[in-house]
Amino acid sequence: MDTEPCWRTVADLPYYADAHAWVFVPASFQLMVLELAAAGYLDLRVEEVAEAQTTEFYAWLRRARKPLHGGDLQEVRKQLMDRVVVELAEQSRQVAASPLNGLRSVEARLEAAEMQRDAAEYRIEAMRIVLEAARASMNSRAIDRRKFQGLIAEASRSIPATGPAAVQHHVLLEEASRILGLLTVPAGDGGAAPRQRTKRARPGEP
Repeated sequence: MDTEPCWRTVADLPYYADAHAWVFVPASFQLMVLELAAAGYLDLRVEEVAEAQTTEFYAWLRRARKPLHGGDLQEVRKQLMDRVVVELAEQSRQVAASPLNGLRSVEARLEAAEMQRDAAEYRIEAMRIVLEAARASMNSRAIDRRKFQGLIAEASRSIPATGPAAVQHHVLLEEASRILGLLTVPAGDGGAAPRQRTKRARPGEP
């Protein structure tokens, strides 16, 4: 039985033999080059790898392999094997029937939940700013409206105008307006009663 590897037979052919049936991800290609160079079959090293659209990638090879021995070689092997697993999982997402595609909806829900949590934390922080401004504006009798408005305006200037944190502007305006509204007592709801106009009686009128 002929035990000569097929690739040696193909390598000795006088014409070009296409070998595009091989399938790699970037890390598995780098691992193959590493192993062939370590075994002495290649005097090449992978200089650079760049991913292209869909599942393709480009690799630049350079002569003169980088000598690695013992623990160093094993460490590079392990790093590349770990990357192979990750890159295969990433590429499998492009297949419609891949079970990993179900993770996308889970990831989307987690992302939405994180956004809601961040928004809630920003709203709580804005409420804390309003309460601290009200406490700092309080004197012996009531809240100093001018000081309170100044503290809210100062806090607002430090809040971003865009992004998740921008929700604090709405909370500051809403809660500050509510507090200022409570400080205004409508006529007839406590305080001095409105004056009544008296009508003078004309001669002959009761």
